[in-house]
Amino acid sequence: MTLTGSGSGGSIGGPIQPTIYELETNAATNTAKAYLKVVADTLDIPLLQMDYSALRYQSSANRPVLPNALFSERVNTGGPQTGPSDAWVSTYDNLLQLLPPDFQAAFLANLQLPRASQNPNFVIFNNVLQQTAQNLTWLSGAAAPLNEQSLAAFSADFNLVFSFIAMNTIVKQSESMLTSAWSYLETVGANDPNFNALSNFSTQYEGIIDNLKSAVGLIKDPSTNEEGLALFASTATSLAALSNEFDTLYAGNDFLLLGANLHALSVITAALSLDQPGSAPLLIGLSLATQSTGTNESALGIFGPSYSALVDGLANFMIDAYMPNANIGTQTYLSQLLEVGLALAIVYGNATYNGAGIPETDPPTPESRSDINFAYGLSLLLLTESGNLSSTAQAITDGIGAPDNVQGNVTSSLSTIILLVLILAGTNGTNPTSTTTVMNTLSAELQQGINNLSNYVSNGLLNGTLSGDGYEQLGVSLQQANIALEDGDYDSFIGALETSVGLTGTTLSGILTDMQSINGFWSSVNDSLDQANDNTLNTGISTAV
Repeated sequence: MTLTGSGSGGSIGGPIQPTIYELETNAATNTAKAYLKVVADTLDIPLLQMDYSALRYQSSANRPVLPNALFSERVNTGGPQTGPSDAWVSTYDNLLQLLPPDFQAAFLANLQLPRASQNPNFVIFNNVLQQTAQNLTWLSGAAAPLNEQSLAAFSADFNLVFSFIAMNTIVKQSESMLTSAWSYLETVGANDPNFNALSNFSTQYEGIIDNLKSAVGLIKDPSTNEEGLALFASTATSLAALSNEFDTLYAGNDFLLLGANLHALSVITAALSLDQPGSAPLLIGLSLATQSTGTNESALGIFGPSYSALVDGLANFMIDAYMPNANIGTQTYLSQLLEVGLALAIVYGNATYNGAGIPETDPPTPESRSDINFAYGLSLLLLTESGNLSSTAQAITDGIGAPDNVQGNVTSSLSTIILLVLILAGTNGTNPTSTTTVMNTLSAELQQGINNLSNYVSNGLLNGTLSGDGYEQLGVSLQQANIALEDGDYDSFIGALETSVGLTGTTLSGILTDMQSINGFWSSVNDSLDQANDNTLNTGISTAV
């Protein structure tokens, strides 16, 4: 007899034990499941009966918190994940064609030798070539056109009108809130300390809403479309100023909801002022995705103050130098693209750097560090020679609607900025001099880019496009950087780079520290995804961030 029901060997309060007949019947199946670490759905069995060995968190006394996921949730995984395809092989072959014929012949001949007899330098190069091909294939796949019959394509078409739907919704909410605000003012009377300020704010907000309705009517007619976009742009500027004023007066009090509504309408209106197809929903999406991602905005922020200052400084330079008449929508869009784009460049660089296939010693020796830097430099050289770097910069140039007469300069500047970020992504800690090997490999590309930037800033100072002490100092530091590259003096080049970065209100060491934080966050995300994909339990439990 048992105390818990059928079966034998039970205990008070414990789970029901299977009978001997049940054990014998299911023995083969249970043995196979135990070997494969497969268990029944966790919703059907007590959690205490699960084999947690495959889900045990990697922690220690020195690091008691979870190294991977922020939290886990039960989701529909859609079955096991498939491994990487061999689509990158064609990209690998294309990269091979960029090599000088003699080098290519020696490299291919080396690959035919037994592994133990191969030249170690060619082995390193093959590793980085494969890693680069895989990265580029992933990027090209992400940018591939959508299948017109797919749900994703339908969603993309819907996004084209999503901005107007969002604006109409926010406008209706704002009108309702303003009605409540006027009722509140009538109730409290003129003696209320916030009466005058809130009355002025409500009056301005009503005028802005009227302008938005007029702008929508204008863009419906092709003959007045430009006038409608201009009205959206001017209204977005007014909204941004009113939003900042409101945050200063009412942040944290009873009117917080109205302030959030105002901020949302400010972003949507700025997006609607963009005339590039698809730019409006992308700006809204980027604004949502990067909400509170700064470490000064949230304890879970990703972007540190130095990185944010660099992005703001670069965006201001690009606008002042190339697009001084850009509206607030273009300025916001460029800033968002730089913030996300440079972060992706940091992650891409870190992934490629760690994919050289050379086990780094702990602590790394000068020889191992030199080998890794050499391989990483080759990967970046292939990235530039293949045209992928300039294509990425051109996509940003097209996205912000840069005028035709400056498109080449904008693309060149963005390519140089992205290349510098990729180089710094391979920094050892916060010591930028550890990247001199990479800089030497890319000296020609760096010199061309820095020379173009230097000439443009110098010309801008002469013709009055650029003015002020900051741009004069930038012109001097770029000239110094150019001379240092000509002389192969990379320590002086880094010094000039530090001076240029300092003009944004931050330091190079601060940026490198923030880059490490971005890589650390991505590593946690990547580890979490790997843990989910490799989870052979296949119970529908996957790690989420």
